[in-house]
Amino acid sequence: MITRTTRFAVALATSLVAFASAAAPARAADPVRINVTTAHSALKLFVGDDGRLYESGYGAARENYEFPRKLNRQEEFYPQYGDGFISEPALQITHADGNTSTSLAYVKHETSESDPNIAVTRIELKDNAYPFTVTLVLKAYRNEDLIEQWSEIRHDESGPVTMHRYHSAAPNFRAKEYFLSQFGGDYKREATIAEEKLTPGIKVLDSKIGVRASRYRIPSVIIALDGPAQEESGEVIAASLCWSGSFQIEAELDWQN
Repeated sequence: MITRTTRFAVALATSLVAFASAAAPARAADPVRINVTTAHSALKLFVGDDGRLYESGYGAARENYEFPRKLNRQEEFYPQYGDGFISEPALQITHADGNTSTSLAYVKHETSESDPNIAVTRIELKDNAYPFTVTLVLKAYRNEDLIEQWSEIRHDESGPVTMHRYHSAAPNFRAKEYFLSQFGGDYKREATIAEEKLTPGIKVLDSKIGVRASRYRIPSVIIALDGPAQEESGEVIAASLCWSGSFQIEAELDWQN
C-alpha cells in the first residue's frame, strides 16, 4: 500500500503487493493516460510511443504533471530485466526457451467502482514476443488517500517459466533528497524506528525467516522527501507490504537523484 500527503522518482520496490482503451501501442501525439485518484492525491501514468507504461507523477491531486517531451526509461512504472532498463527491475524471469529478457507493452486498462469509496484499475501488459502477461492492479481508497497495488503474472508458454523477481510495485519519487525510516527490533524493543538519508546505491530491507516476518523487521517504510520526516509538516510516503512471509523492500537512488 502507498499513501502520501502530497507528489512521484529513488525506486521503491516491494516484492511479495470503467473504461477500456485501445490495444495498440500509444502514439506520442495521443498518449493513453491513466489516473488513479483519491480525495487528495493522484497517481498519473501514461503509455509512451514505445508502448511501455510510464509514471508522470504522484502526489497532491492539485498538482499538474506535464507530459514529458522525452521518454526516460528510469520512469518506467513496472520495469523488466534484460530490455534496456539498467536499474533494479520489478520483474526478472527466464522464459521457457531460456531467454532472460522480457519486454512488456501496454495492452489495455479498465477502471471499476465497487462502491463510491473504492475504485479498482487493472492495467494489462504483455510481452512482445511471448504469451506472457502481467496485470497491474491498483485499488484506490478515496477517503483514506491510500492506494493498494499488486501484480498478477500468467503465461501460456510451451514449458515452465522461472521467476527470479516479481515485485508487487515499483513506484518512482522525485525530490532533492530522501530519508528512509524503517522499523525493526526484537523482544521488548519491537518496532524500533530508525531513519537515515539515502545515498546513491541500493538500500535493501528484507526478511528470510519465511514466517512471522515482522518479528525482526516490519515490512513497512516511510520515505520523507526534501528533509527528515516531521510530525506536522513536510511530505512523506508511507508503504506497507501485506505479506507475512519472507520479503524484500529496495530503495534505489540513481544517477539522476
